Amino acid sequence: GEAFGHPYELPNERAYTETCAAIGSMMWNWRMLLATGEAAYADLFERALYNGFLSGVSLDGVNYFYRNPLTSLGDNERRPWYNCTCCPPNVQRTIAAIPGHLYSTSTEGVWLHFYHSSTLKWHLDDGTPLVIRQEGGYPWSGRVTMQIEPAAEKVFALMLRIPDWAAQAKVMVNGAGVAEKPQPGQYLALKRLWRKGDRVRLELPMAVRWVTSNPRARENQSSIAVMRGPLVYALEGVDHPGFSIFDVHVARPEKMRYAESVRAEWGDAVVLTARAAVYEPPLMQAPLYQFGSWPRKGRSAAITLIPYFAWANRGGSEMQVWLPVDERQR
Repeated sequence: GEAFGHPYELPNERAYTETCAAIGSMMWNWRMLLATGEAAYADLFERALYNGFLSGVSLDGVNYFYRNPLTSLGDNERRPWYNCTCCPPNVQRTIAAIPGHLYSTSTEGVWLHFYHSSTLKWHLDDGTPLVIRQEGGYPWSGRVTMQIEPAAEKVFALMLRIPDWAAQAKVMVNGAGVAEKPQPGQYLALKRLWRKGDRVRLELPMAVRWVTSNPRARENQSSIAVMRGPLVYALEGVDHPGFSIFDVHVARPEKMRYAESVRAEWGDAVVLTARAAVYEPPLMQAPLYQFGSWPRKGRSAAITLIPYFAWANRGGSEMQVWLPVDERQR
């Protein structure tokens, strides 16, 4: 419930995970980012934005989650309103505030914190008018282009955030590589003489990766979560009519290969498919306890992973983010 627990007590089904708590995390990390200039706070803001916050509103924008669990038995649904009226209006004001978080300025120059097709019409700290036109398909695509238009030729730094997951990012100015080396989890300072019409191209590799948690988070022991870019992915029962998603397990996560497809009705969302193992017979038909090791029985099956924020938009359905790893299947 809405209470304090023990350290690492993070139950996936019952954790409170309130939408407003995600918003509170975003607000705190934004202030810490402005105070320190450390990219880690922007990474945390973005992770909360695309996952813990965005899951709190339905795809049609009219229903809301108060809580955002990481496991569901199919009995969770968003509602138009709550007697405790914090989440729906808090979601709306946060969405309205997003444009003000994309950029900021300092005596060094302009900071690009988050990537989204947009136009900045502002000025440098010395008053020089500046326009930045940003285009791209982030977070589905890691290719972002920016056109820089200062009112006059000007030396300043363009600070590009390289997300902590973006290894081997590439940056080009006017089609040529730059001497500065992008480092994940840091800002890349492009300090030079900028002229109207200069173009910057940023390429962030959108490799699928798997994540593990601290072993003291007992509920996630021997489990993985799947991410692509800043997005967390989940299994949903509606995509797996032939078996329960709670029978799915992974034998060798490092060997999993993912295919990508686009689901246009979800705003061109990238959906992942892969092969995993399914217990057979189903675990619901197995005894609760048995002597010795659990049998190594299972079959290969195709699984579909959707962006976590999109779950519970197709009726009641089981959902799971953390996937068990059964290393005996190796």
